[in-house]
Amino acid sequence: MQARARCRFFRQRQLELARRMTYLELNTDPAYMEQYTGALFLPHTDPARFPSVRPTLNPGSMKMA
Repeated sequence: MQARARCRFFRQRQLELARRMTYLELNTDPAYMEQYTGALFLPHTDPARFPSVRPTLNPGSMKMA
């Protein structure tokens, strides 16, 4: 099988599989969950690290360092 025909065959197979896929359980993959939970961290929860934002904060809405 020539390279071009092989690529076309595998591309068609990928599309066929993608059409048949209905659900993918991501929380069973520990590496994915580690990346996901790490992305949930909000670094701006420490207002002392962002002093230029301090004047726009509502007094009392966040603890000030």
